[in-house]
Amino acid sequence: MINIGYTQWEKFILKGDNYHGTAVEYKSEKRKELEEAGYRIRGNMGDQWSDLIGTNIGDRTFKVPDPMYYIG
Repeated sequence: MINIGYTQWEKFILKGDNYHGTAVEYKSEKRKELEEAGYRIRGNMGDQWSDLIGTNIGDRTFKVPDPMYYIG
């Protein structure tokens, strides 16, 4: 992360190898946990639809293109 310019963050969430649910389920679960911890999701940005659908998606969503690949 530091090599690409991110030098400060409060929380960094990664999906472990042992998670067997779908991407939508995982991302919805993590967004719910953030909101239950008192965070507000004002904007949600992603290059895959699984980033932007499900529950607790936030006030606004922004779908950005990924020129490297597309998963339908």
